[in-house]
Amino acid sequence: MLIIGERINGMYGEVGSAITERNGEFIQNLAKKQIESGANALDISVGPVKGDNKEIMQWLVEKVQEITDLPLSIDSPHPEVLKAGIEVCKNPVIINSIKLAEEHINLLPLAKEKECKVICLLMGEKGIPADMDGKLEIAAEMLAKTEEHGIDPHNIYLDPILLPVANAQKDVAETFALMDMLKNLTDPAPHMIVGLSNLSQKTLYRSLLNRTFLAMAISHGLDGAILDPFDEKLMKTLKTAEILMNHDLYARSYLKNFSGTP
Repeated sequence: MLIIGERINGMYGEVGSAITERNGEFIQNLAKKQIESGANALDISVGPVKGDNKEIMQWLVEKVQEITDLPLSIDSPHPEVLKAGIEVCKNPVIINSIKLAEEHINLLPLAKEKECKVICLLMGEKGIPADMDGKLEIAAEMLAKTEEHGIDPHNIYLDPILLPVANAQKDVAETFALMDMLKNLTDPAPHMIVGLSNLSQKTLYRSLLNRTFLAMAISHGLDGAILDPFDEKLMKTLKTAEILMNHDLYARSYLKNFSGTP
């Protein structure tokens, strides 16, 4: 499963301060800790930090790639910032993210050239569709666009866009139904990923909501998540769900370690 650590993001107070102060050591230690906690890729986001976002993104990428060769998820809603990060990244690149809009689709030739993985948001120029049919239509168009540009299908991740359950409770069940539909769009089925923390914004039991959703979503085909790897219960739930879905071949070792029995 693609596990993208979410913590290098200027929206977190300490990270925002480190960016402002150009504290590269803090950023690098944060990257190392996420890797130690189980992340196999790292998200890089400027967030709300004020300044030249292109320059900040390049600084973040350069600092992180000094200490790891893991894939970096270049994360921005602005295509010019995505491009700036991609251009200086020596590690494998994940573009986070592209929507069905001309200025975003124009990044696909660069994604092809750099052999990037691409996270495709199921939204277009007018925003997030109001229903599953709208999202399904965008998914089909996205897959067609990436195919036109020669992007390897194995490098495409569809993001159904999680909304906060506090504001859109019924959206969770609809997301599972949508994921079941997305699995039938191509053969083999497309990859699917979510920004997990969006689900639990402004709720009391954030970790419980996140890990319950994650376990359920894995059973519907989810094979990628942008998440907080410092949440130990979440990471254990992820591991357990992958064992139960037979995605991990080392169940005997896992059960022995956790049960304390031979």
